[in-house]
Amino acid sequence: MKIRTKLVVVFSLVAVVVLLAVSMSGYFYAKAYFQNSIEQQLLLNGEANANRLEGWLDAKKRVVQLTASTIQTASEGSVPVSLLQGYQSTDKEFNDIYAGATTGALVSGSGWTPPSGFDPRTRPWYQDALRAKALVFSEPYIDADTKQLVVSLSVPYTTSSGIVRGVVGSDILLTTLEAVIKDIKVEGLQYAFLLDNKGLILAHSREDL
Repeated sequence: MKIRTKLVVVFSLVAVVVLLAVSMSGYFYAKAYFQNSIEQQLLLNGEANANRLEGWLDAKKRVVQLTASTIQTASEGSVPVSLLQGYQSTDKEFNDIYAGATTGALVSGSGWTPPSGFDPRTRPWYQDALRAKALVFSEPYIDADTKQLVVSLSVPYTTSSGIVRGVVGSDILLTTLEAVIKDIKVEGLQYAFLLDNKGLILAHSREDL
């Protein structure tokens, strides 16, 4: 083989190697760039939807807290049903708002009459709120009225002197939470779900999970 031919072959191989190296470098750079862009978009999308859900939950908290405050300032005796019915016109995503007194009596804004022997003081929503001395979210449980899974928001209410009179509770059906989660708009293979602080799935866009 002539020297010229050898040089052509050598330079051709060098050119192929250089071109391959440049192509691979460009490929990995582009891959990293697009991967980073996708991850950033997913992060922003996740934060936006988390903020939206947080706003939804904050609105529910305000309704329950306002109900408790209204009871504290409006009545020192038994709780009038009318003070528990405001959600029916302001926020129909609640299944019920009710008040369990330290005497064991329960008044329901939905008009539900508890069965004989029912004692709200034994219910988790009541005990958790008293223990925390603040508004709390319950774990899912079977509602005594609807027999469906619900999550409760509950907060103690007191006399003007600060003596606990009972607990205001509220029920949100788990199906309502699921509807909110399903309404979150995501793209591609993304999906949304809601966990509590113990890792329990409260709502998922896939019903089988």
